Amino acid sequence: MGFISESRIEKIESEKVTVQPEDVVAMAEAYKNPGLCNYYCSHECRIGQDYVPEVKLTSLAEISLGILASTILMFVNVSLGLIMFALTSILNVVYSYHGLKFLGTKDENKYGYIYLLTNVLFYVVIFIISKIFS
Repeated sequence: MGFISESRIEKIESEKVTVQPEDVVAMAEAYKNPGLCNYYCSHECRIGQDYVPEVKLTSLAEISLGILASTILMFVNVSLGLIMFALTSILNVVYSYHGLKFLGTKDENKYGYIYLLTNVLFYVVIFIISKIFS
């Protein structure tokens, strides 16, 4: 092999010697597998265990499924938000009609509180839904 002898590889693989970073780099180049360096750093090296995340290779199918799942969750989130917006708008209309009818048109301050409470309810529900689906 190019940068590391076959006897050295045999000793490393049979765990007769401790692998050194230079050995890992040479083996990664010889095998044309840069993932060996990441594996060594994230599993064997003391610094790498704390600061280097393991890179996991995923197939195109796994990536596609992940994108699809994220898209579906985003669609559900947006749909629920639109539904909540529509319901709150309907409640605003109902409260404003019945509120003004019940309270009288001169008492606009109380109507303002009803409108404010309805909007607060809307944002609380949206916040809860976003936390559930995120």
